[in-house]
Amino acid sequence: MSTPVKTASPPKTRSSASREVLLDRILELERDNARLRRNIDLHTEKNDMSLRYIRPTKYDGVLYFEDYYAQFLTVAAHHGWDDTTKGIVLLSHLEGKALTVAGACNTFAEMVEALSDVGWQRRDGKRENAQN
Repeated sequence: MSTPVKTASPPKTRSSASREVLLDRILELERDNARLRRNIDLHTEKNDMSLRYIRPTKYDGVLYFEDYYAQFLTVAAHHGWDDTTKGIVLLSHLEGKALTVAGACNTFAEMVEALSDVGWQRRDGKRENAQN
């Protein structure tokens, strides 16, 4: 004689109407999540773009070169510039006496040395001549 097979009772299910509401809510949350991700990506991209375009200021040789050079190196490090790029950017941001001095140099290191060696205004406003 065979024993009757017990079948598990089906799990309690939500009504089809409540299932539809739940699925609609899930889809709505997924759309909101996608929209938020796009907004975050746009915001991040916008901020990244503003950081990408940080450039050193112009330098004319009137103020203390070491201060300018510290700022320049910070910008160069942010962009990951090599010495060739640093030289091109530095030369393109020089004016006046500084451009005259650095224009005769062939490398970034030579430019920095020449700009450091020339008499510039000290922090206290007096002229200083390192060539004496």
